[in-house]
Amino acid sequence: MRRALGSKIALYVVLSIGAVAFLFPFYYMVVGSLQTDVDATIGGAFPQPGNLTGENYVAINERINLWQGLVNSGIFTGGVILGTVVFGVLAGYALAVLHWRGRSATFALAVLVQVVPFQ
Repeated sequence: MRRALGSKIALYVVLSIGAVAFLFPFYYMVVGSLQTDVDATIGGAFPQPGNLTGENYVAINERINLWQGLVNSGIFTGGVILGTVVFGVLAGYALAVLHWRGRSATFALAVLVQVVPFQ
């Protein structure tokens, strides 16, 4: 029983360290965006409280129209999602229900395209 408890504790310690290592860059970006005097060293991850402000976001909002950019991104994303769903449903129906020559090769190609990253 003690061995199982010890292995669970070790597992959770390793997973916690991995989670901190994974989330640290996001924390570093947020803290860096809030600093008035940017500190690009590792010490910038733990800034002085007087160096943190939201003025950077106010300045960005004054320079560009963030709301218009968000609306444009939403319209573009909605179109991409709609196209993906429509053509995905059509291709899925053709591969699952219809029987035609070359269906297996087409399915293998579709799976290969999803597996192999293209740049």
